[in-house]
Amino acid sequence: MNQQPTPNFSQRAWRFMSEGIWEIELSSLSRLKRLGINFVRVVLLVVKGFQDNECPLHAASLTYSSLMAIVPILTLALAILRGLGAGEWAEQRIIQSIAAMPDQFQDFVVNLFTYVKNTNFATLGGIGLVLLLWIVVHVLSCVEMSFNRVWGVNLHRRLLRKFSDYLSIVMVVPILMVAATTINATLSNPELIQLLQERFGYAHFFYSWFLSFLPLLATWAAFIFLYKLMPNTRVLAMPAIVSGVIGGSLWVGWQWFYIELQIGISRYNAIYGTLASVPIFLFWLYISWWIILLGAEIGFALQNYSTYKMEQKAHGASTQSRIMLALSIMSHAAQSMMINVPQFEINAFAHTHRVPVRMIHEVVDALVKANLLADVSDGEGRYVLLKVPDSIRVKDIINVMVQNGVTPRSLGLDMLNPAIRHVMGKMDAGSAEALKDFSIADLLQLHSRLNQAPLMNLPS
Repeated sequence: MNQQPTPNFSQRAWRFMSEGIWEIELSSLSRLKRLGINFVRVVLLVVKGFQDNECPLHAASLTYSSLMAIVPILTLALAILRGLGAGEWAEQRIIQSIAAMPDQFQDFVVNLFTYVKNTNFATLGGIGLVLLLWIVVHVLSCVEMSFNRVWGVNLHRRLLRKFSDYLSIVMVVPILMVAATTINATLSNPELIQLLQERFGYAHFFYSWFLSFLPLLATWAAFIFLYKLMPNTRVLAMPAIVSGVIGGSLWVGWQWFYIELQIGISRYNAIYGTLASVPIFLFWLYISWWIILLGAEIGFALQNYSTYKMEQKAHGASTQSRIMLALSIMSHAAQSMMINVPQFEINAFAHTHRVPVRMIHEVVDALVKANLLADVSDGEGRYVLLKVPDSIRVKDIINVMVQNGVTPRSLGLDMLNPAIRHVMGKMDAGSAEALKDFSIADLLQLHSRLNQAPLMNLPS
């Protein structure tokens, strides 16, 4: 018998990083070792998610979409700021904040503001205003779709919630980004610094340090707000904060690095001439979206790394696995209703039972489309049954999962062999006869008889 060759160091290291790291039982390890292993797991999950979710491709798509809509978005954002009496102030601060950028980049931004100033809402008319709003909503919908892809969410916001949430983003994020430079400029007043130096002596150095830190704080706040609000699912506070801090820091670092690249920027003038500002701005915009999506992956990894061992296998889950998960979800939702806790939270279910969250979203989406569950939180992950447990047949849930996707008729499979339809009909009739009127309520009663315990402990 031929012996398998002994794996070399690189092969053993690769196997450990891809499989072994997820098989380690953490309960017996020290706190420091658990922290180190969880850190490695998060990093691996971010790298794999960034590749599997095609984030560089989405960054390119968002670069194009945002470039097409940058004038409408700026027009709407500055119009809101003008209504608050801060339009001119915001424009001046943005121009001041890019003073260190390449000349071509500054020219591009100045031209953008010129176009924005020439946009007159009165002359646009009703149709023009609706078109402008549609462009803004469309671009932000593209951003939401990219974030939802990262989080494994298939359902999108309702139209009314899109307007409310997107309006918040258009208002809050630009204000936070501009506020940093404004506060910095205000607190950098020479007279104020001299006064502090006279009053506190060498302690004013702490003030100077805090002053230099303000732009980063405002950037962190903007990224945290974006990562918390944009995905159409519940993002916990800590993953949003950590991913916002990391993403915001990378973005600020990218601005610094981009400024340092000015030496090579002059080469574009010889190639593109007066159009040199376009590729320069596109390059900056693409890397910015690249960083934003990387931060979204970090947030997902931090919130779901504990279930990733199963997440790796979720894409190849069998129909039987999906049926079992669907029945379990419906049973827990029914029990929530029976003990007067009408809302069933899928994120809590995922972490309690260590079930892949992306697989849960797929199954729940199918149940929502079948009118068995309803989202009562519009993306926050809380659902209720649309029927009483007695009227929900187990066979109906099985049919939803078996028939989820493209039908055989649409694929032309029902034309292959008439005998196949006969066999499939007998199989369906057999399962229907075996289950008859067996409902979710009956399933809960059966569970109680077999285990003498409720499915889960829920607060009353």
